[in-house]
Amino acid sequence: MKRFKIKYYETYVGEFTVELGEDATEEDALHELLDHADEYRLSQNIDLTDSDAKVIDVETSETIWKRGHHEQA
Repeated sequence: MKRFKIKYYETYVGEFTVELGEDATEEDALHELLDHADEYRLSQNIDLTDSDAKVIDVETSETIWKRGHHEQA
């Protein structure tokens, strides 16, 4: 699993976390967010020309596990 943190700009600014498979790319994460905007509580009328979305952080299963293991110690 990869976890992508995306900063989204349009009439407001928000950060969203998208979880996809290990082979996913930043572009896949952006498409997931914008193609399923209603699931992420974004406007139904998103137009890529009117908005900007950037991946600002990527975590893999390994980094997520390490962070969780470190927090438990």
